[in-house]
Amino acid sequence: IVHPIKVDESGSFLSYELSHRALHRRSPSSRSKFFAFYELRYQGEPLRFNLSLNNHLLAPGFVSERRYGGIANAKIKSHAYNSCHMIGEVRSQAPRGGLAALSTCDGLKGVFRLMDEDYFIEPVSDGVREAGAAQPHRIYKRQAPEHGAEQGQGPAAPQETCGVRGTV
Repeated sequence: IVHPIKVDESGSFLSYELSHRALHRRSPSSRSKFFAFYELRYQGEPLRFNLSLNNHLLAPGFVSERRYGGIANAKIKSHAYNSCHMIGEVRSQAPRGGLAALSTCDGLKGVFRLMDEDYFIEPVSDGVREAGAAQPHRIYKRQAPEHGAEQGQGPAAPQETCGVRGTV
């Protein structure tokens, strides 16, 4: 369990509140330059996320539709811009940093790559967060087969037919 905080560009504490919903009130020109910085400690190592809005996530004219009990209760919403999906870099004490793609809509949720490993981060959803305290998050490493096995280049599977032996 980690506890991310929002910091400024120099690393000074700003807030335990991680969301950027206040961005809706800003002008379009300021949205394109919007940066956010977060810090946390993972396995004793400090990590710093330097992020900016991902202005190319949603296609022009993107709309979403939510249905509540059928077509008659559908709500269609256009999205003029992305308010909380961010991309950027993650830095650690290692010589090489990594990349990150995170949503800051409700805590930090997404993926980051550090030292050739992929990690997922998401808020822990066990109740109400204390006021004036950091929101707990969980980080877990991506568990996937080796690249060769993904491409069908791994060891060949024995030839069998539906559990029947000796019929191949």
